[in-house]
Amino acid sequence: MLSNALTKDESWFTIQTGTTSSSAVLSSEKKSWRELIKSRLNKLVELPSNWNSYGGSSISEEKANIAYSLLDELLRDSTPLPQIVPTPNGSIQIEWHINNIDLEIEIISAIEFDVYYGDLTGNTTPWEDRIGLDLNHLSNAVKELTNRS
Repeated sequence: MLSNALTKDESWFTIQTGTTSSSAVLSSEKKSWRELIKSRLNKLVELPSNWNSYGGSSISEEKANIAYSLLDELLRDSTPLPQIVPTPNGSIQIEWHINNIDLEIEIISAIEFDVYYGDLTGNTTPWEDRIGLDLNHLSNAVKELTNRS
């Protein structure tokens, strides 16, 4: 799984109710977007096959690592956090529906991403494409989304 180790500023606490116990991490600091993204991706990797009861494929660590690397490349500290959801075919979709922008990115492989961008204000023409490692067009979409925040 993606590394998500405790830092010196965090500590564990456990709540026990009957035969069930739950653990959580306390932190004196606000978690960074990188930690939050890693946590969400780790949860997706833990999904079993048939997670949606319609035969949904499990999510591979490889797809999670690709998603993390892509977000690490695109996001700034001021970028709103995306929703990160599994797809039934075992992929990961990253999406924002905020500030009159719809941006969806599906991880196809380490070098291919299906992207949809829509601007509900009409200022920018919507586009949809399978892109490769040239992330300029996608990066501009994320910058626009960030600037509207």
